[in-house]
Amino acid sequence: MRFLFVAQAGKHAPHRLTASVVVGLLLAIIVAVPAMALTVEEYCTLSRDLMALSVREWREKARVANRNQNASKEELSSALQAVEQTYRAQREQRYASYATTYDDYMRFMNTDGRAVRSYLDNNPDLMNEIDDLSGQVEGFAQQVEAVMETKQEGIE
Repeated sequence: MRFLFVAQAGKHAPHRLTASVVVGLLLAIIVAVPAMALTVEEYCTLSRDLMALSVREWREKARVANRNQNASKEELSSALQAVEQTYRAQREQRYASYATTYDDYMRFMNTDGRAVRSYLDNNPDLMNEIDDLSGQVEGFAQQVEAVMETKQEGIE
C-alpha cells in the first residue's frame, strides 16, 4: 500500500511541479510589470472619482455616527470601521479600473504635480468639482468628529 501511494504520488508530482513553476513564473511577471502610467487627465479624473467616493463614505459614516450616538465608543468605532472597509474595497477597485495602485497614484503627484496643477488651472470646472466634493467630505467628517467628541467627553 505504501509503495502504491509513493508510486501514485510520483505519477502526479511532475504535474504539481509544472503547475507550481507556471504559477511562480506568472506571479513573477505580475509583480515585475509596473502599473500602467497614468496621464495627467486620468490622474485628475481619478482624483475626482476618489473624492466622490469619499463623499459617499463620509456621508455613510455620518449616518452611522448619528444612529449610534448612544452606543459605546467601541461600538461606534467598530461600526465606522465597517463602513471604511467597504469603501476601501471600492477605492481599490477604482484604482484597478485605471490600471494603477494607491502607491503609484501618490507618486504621480510627487513627480507630476506641476503638470496636474496646470491641467486643473486649464480645467476650472473639474477643479471646482473637486473643491466642492472636498468641502462635502469636510462637512461630513466634522459631523462624525462631533459625535466622537461626545464619546471622549463621556469618558473624561
